[in-house]
Amino acid sequence: MEKYKQENNSIKELINDSNESVYDTEGILDLQFKFYKELYSCVDTDNDKMSELLDSVDTKINDNDCNLCDSDISDHADDTTLSLYNKESIPDVFKKFDLYSKATGAKINKQKSEILCVGYGELSDVEKEQFGLQICKDAIQLLVVYVGPNKSLCDDMNWKNKIKKVRSLLNMWLQRQLTLQGRVTVVNTLMLARFWYALFVTSMSEWAYVEIKILCVNSIWDNISHLVKYSSIVDEKINGGLQFSDIKCKMYAFRLKYIGRLIDDQYHVLWKDTFKYFVSKIYGMQLGLEILYTKIPNCELKCIPMVYQEMCQALYSLGCKIDFQLFVENIYDQPLFFNPKIVLNDKTIIWFDFIQAGIVTIKDICYEVKTGFLPKNAIVDMIDNICDYVNIQYVIDRYYCLLSIIPEDWKNTINTYVHHRNIDITIDISVSIKNVPCDLKSYNVKKLYLCLLEDIIEEPIGPII
Repeated sequence: MEKYKQENNSIKELINDSNESVYDTEGILDLQFKFYKELYSCVDTDNDKMSELLDSVDTKINDNDCNLCDSDISDHADDTTLSLYNKESIPDVFKKFDLYSKATGAKINKQKSEILCVGYGELSDVEKEQFGLQICKDAIQLLVVYVGPNKSLCDDMNWKNKIKKVRSLLNMWLQRQLTLQGRVTVVNTLMLARFWYALFVTSMSEWAYVEIKILCVNSIWDNISHLVKYSSIVDEKINGGLQFSDIKCKMYAFRLKYIGRLIDDQYHVLWKDTFKYFVSKIYGMQLGLEILYTKIPNCELKCIPMVYQEMCQALYSLGCKIDFQLFVENIYDQPLFFNPKIVLNDKTIIWFDFIQAGIVTIKDICYEVKTGFLPKNAIVDMIDNICDYVNIQYVIDRYYCLLSIIPEDWKNTINTYVHHRNIDITIDISVSIKNVPCDLKSYNVKKLYLCLLEDIIEEPIGPII
């Protein structure tokens, strides 16, 4: 039957340039190859416009790279995604597209182009007609993933179809007589692998996580009683586990990889600025990357996008395995609130009147041009300028309490070195895997996954058969 389908769906005859029929398979493949090779090379180009386009490109390549590109790369224009600062930039983008079209001969199809306005941005009816773009209100598909203001719709479109396909495939595979290890291999390689890309670039709702986990674990045990607890089967085979992929650990490993890129000064992307924008809203503290030093309760992280919540939770999940390499400016940038290093009665502190007065980090209670901490009167004045009623003694008592719980080595640094505001600050995080510390930026996803897995695995009580 399979051979019959292949024969009936295959091309049996093609006409070549000499108007001759070609029947043999090799000849048909040669004609197909020639057709697709010349498909995008039969359009007229404007050399003047090509030169103008190249002049507007900031990054240049040398002659060797140019020859390599000419010989090995053909230009196949596909989907293009642009992030624009405002709607006034749209005409400028289409000018560049027109220039690109004249230089390459490729055409931009406006009728199939979509625009998604984020935040408070919107297009008037006149602008919609002027640009000729389809307006997307709820969700737009970018590289197989749906994004947009309607989160529930995006979650459904991102996960429900994938879960449906995986369930269908699992039902088919369960009809075969597979061993326990064979079922684990099928689930890991053919089922869970379908989710990894989407999980890397977007968040996963709790309902999707639970449904996928139950579906896959039940499939491993052939929909009967689980003979070994979950915390044992996720371990490596050498330790008595089945090496079943844990979805939560995989997701956190992806998010930690993002944090490694976030603190990497050589990695320049737009989402770094959006991350800083959203985390600055937490308690109104206006923190940037300094938020990584804190441990914010999950209920307070809900004011930021889900992916950023998962990034913070992934960092918290490492616990004592992470260590911040602190230099002088890093100490001055330490947040005063929700900082695990600044605790009162084994709990982090949060004082809203201090935050309203702009007292958020250690540098806010220090001198700018000399070493040491500000006097109590300066703190009282700062809070008094913001709050209508101030209990002066209560403020002074809390300030002295705050000074007493700041680590001694930090206080020694502040009393020795002056804070310099014009220095570029870097954050260095090391992660220990099996007691071996290494820079977070250098870890790949696999190592981060194994590091996270260490905290959830348990040795099986009995041997696995």
